[in-house]
Amino acid sequence: PAAPAAIAPVSRATVLAALEALLPLIEQVEQEGKTSETPYQVQVARLAQRQGDLVAALDRSDLRVAVVGAPGTGKTTLVQHLQPTTLGEQALLITEVNRPASSPDDSSAATDWAAAIADQDALIYLVTEDLTASAQGDLLTLATAGHTLVLVLNKQDHYQPEHRATVLANLQQRVQSLPGTVEVVAIAAAPNPIKVRTHQADGTHQERWETPDPDLDHLQPIVQRWRQTQPHLVTQTVQRQGQYLRQDIQRALNQLRRDRARPLVETLQWTAAATALASPLPSLDLLAAVAINGQLVMDLGRIYGQPLTLDQAKVAAAELAGLVVKLGLVEASTQVLTTALKSHAATYLVGGVVQGLSAAYLTHVVGESLMDCLEARALRGDTTTALCPQTLAQAVQALMQRTQQTDFAKALVQQGLQRFQATVKGGELALASGETAAIAPAGDGP
Repeated sequence: PAAPAAIAPVSRATVLAALEALLPLIEQVEQEGKTSETPYQVQVARLAQRQGDLVAALDRSDLRVAVVGAPGTGKTTLVQHLQPTTLGEQALLITEVNRPASSPDDSSAATDWAAAIADQDALIYLVTEDLTASAQGDLLTLATAGHTLVLVLNKQDHYQPEHRATVLANLQQRVQSLPGTVEVVAIAAAPNPIKVRTHQADGTHQERWETPDPDLDHLQPIVQRWRQTQPHLVTQTVQRQGQYLRQDIQRALNQLRRDRARPLVETLQWTAAATALASPLPSLDLLAAVAINGQLVMDLGRIYGQPLTLDQAKVAAAELAGLVVKLGLVEASTQVLTTALKSHAATYLVGGVVQGLSAAYLTHVVGESLMDCLEARALRGDTTTALCPQTLAQAVQALMQRTQQTDFAKALVQQGLQRFQATVKGGELALASGETAAIAPAGDGP
């Protein structure tokens, strides 16, 4: 096969600088962890150890190659053949990795699997047929992550020559859509026995079964090429591992910040509830504005290290509130709370209480969605672009659909009723034991 494009060298100095840039992030985890009730010291020590190990790994002299693929593709046999034939003066570590079965749509499983083989310098991905949906997803994930890999059709002797050519052509066409260059070759790691007929001088013949030698002729030159470019491959591997480490550090920061943000959201949700309860709001727009305010956006941005001015936060909150109204999410929140209240025994409520609980529910869902958004931005390293209200509104809608199917709304009603009992006067909230719940329509006055 034609040689692929040369492996782009990665600067050792660039990778080292990126690893050193992780130290301030680890220190930030340590500093923010001091105000958390969750133990953080062990986590900080592990992150620092991983960073030091990656710096040392830049000097690694061995080459790590993983043979990966679904069960039954011949990984074990190929590993056995590669070990003695490619092991020379340079240490070559061949690892077998079994692709776990998962749904083709399970992108998180594919991502987790890719992270588990991040320390491999090159990959031999085995198939025995045209690509399945899950195999195509694997290759896209691995190529996007920057792995050096070759796609290998094993058991080529199971195909007739014309059929084999068709399968190879299909595989070569499919890898064209992948980032980078992915070679496609065919091998037979364990060829089937073939019948051999020997003709004798007297005109008779004898038949016997012989097992051909493994056919790895197209694969071994690729492995040899990897050996020659080992320093580049190792540096690329360390760079990739460093990116995974940065994400793990950011996840640790995100969790610490979520722990600090949730009490704030809870405070703001009951503040919004009290505002709506004290002065029932006649329109959906006003109810959304009470629940989604600039203070909520600004405070969460500050906690997540993505600060906004109050004016910026007000603009983002106003736009988000408008989208929430247009999507019908305010009405949906009222329906969720109304349903939860009807199941709350012995309660008679007026519309102001429904609106108060709806404001609390909206504030909570928006706060959780905003936290998700800020955390995703931090993981991507994209913390300077403006918040996208459209994306936030979609996240609010998705989270609201999920919380409707849980006991969260019922729990919020229970908490709200306990809080409101101390503030509602003049019969606005009356607990009538044994009576059927009757709830006034949202928007009605007391």
